[in-house]
Amino acid sequence: MKEQKSYVFKKVVVRDPHSAWHNQKVDIQVEGGCITKIAPDLSGYDSSIEVLFNNESFSEVNVMPGWVDPHVEGGEPGFEARETINSLSQSAIHGGFTTLGLMPSLQPVTHTVEHFRSLQQLSKDAAVRIIPHVAITDENSGPTAVYEMRDAGAKLFTNGFDTYLEEGPMITAMQYVKAAGIRIGCSTDIPSLRQDGLVYETAFSARLGLPTIPNFAETYAVKRLLELHNYTSGMLHVLCLTSPTAIDLWQEAMDSGSVLSFSVGLPYLLYSEGCLRDFDSHFKISPPWQDAATQKALCAKVMSKDFKGMITSYHQPRSIEDKEVEFGYAASGMATLDFGITDWLTAIDHVDFDHLVNILSRNARNVLALEDAVIAEGNKADFTFLALCSDTSSLQRNARSIAYNIHQASSAPSWYIPGVFVNAEYHSNG
Repeated sequence: MKEQKSYVFKKVVVRDPHSAWHNQKVDIQVEGGCITKIAPDLSGYDSSIEVLFNNESFSEVNVMPGWVDPHVEGGEPGFEARETINSLSQSAIHGGFTTLGLMPSLQPVTHTVEHFRSLQQLSKDAAVRIIPHVAITDENSGPTAVYEMRDAGAKLFTNGFDTYLEEGPMITAMQYVKAAGIRIGCSTDIPSLRQDGLVYETAFSARLGLPTIPNFAETYAVKRLLELHNYTSGMLHVLCLTSPTAIDLWQEAMDSGSVLSFSVGLPYLLYSEGCLRDFDSHFKISPPWQDAATQKALCAKVMSKDFKGMITSYHQPRSIEDKEVEFGYAASGMATLDFGITDWLTAIDHVDFDHLVNILSRNARNVLALEDAVIAEGNKADFTFLALCSDTSSLQRNARSIAYNIHQASSAPSWYIPGVFVNAEYHSNG
């Protein structure tokens, strides 16, 4: 068993509305992975490793409950040229995440207990916590062994970001999973509407000459999912919404007491359809980009107090063969785990830490039935450190992902992740 170290984190500002130390600058002592002492100034801890955040570039270092990305794509096993368990976990540390939900789109697809346990074994020594998700259907398109998967530790059933189930199999799956008390993760993709479309129908996309998708596709998909939910009372999670109108429809149903949840993908908070002007395959993504006005409204919606969803990096690593082809043939997806959050925070005018804790940690923990990470004495330590910085020239900004399609929107971000604490160990980003 690996020796557990003791740490004292000096002069950090607690950002956790559930903590008695919320918004206060303190020292935090952690021993054996648990918070043993919080005080304005700690001393007399000779055996502990002192972590000083005294980089001159930092004006303030905040500590938050560890961020959770509810669902990312990986690569191992089967697609190691895209991403490995190690590179994925190191990328998560760099991006500030302590827990990742791993999509089942691997080789083999995660749809048996044996596959699930193999992934658990493969990731047990990863630097961050990795939770494998399970396919809704097995190799014969029948329902996965739900109860066995639940008992093995499954937290979400999903066939992936761009998958579609006909109504009959979907109803069956929702009924099985509801009985097991676990959610189904759904995409808003409807192949009969999408066909060969790559962009929504807008004035801008008309000039691109690319095949289009009807603008109402996402809201239509949401209404369809809500009808299925009303019929089964199943527990549904939408993997990525990009339209404020669709979010309003989903949140209205959540307000009625339905067990529903949803995520918004980080790329959609950074870009609109204008990024396709040069037909750069690195910007090919699904669902398609929204127009500039809709994207601006989406950003405002996410930061509003009535937003009930969560943020996902929407990390989809790809190899050079996936992307260095003509735009129409390129695989969709962006690798955003390393830089997505700091790029986004740099782009917004005001950071509301109380809101960030919910949309980056607490809401996802609730969906995945994970323990909370309240910053309080006696609790397990699970931290993300976030620093406001005035000069990033001396900070390490090298990506940890091995994906070919790594994306970095800002060359001079105003925010930086000094490190994370997870699995009883502090991981510094240097």
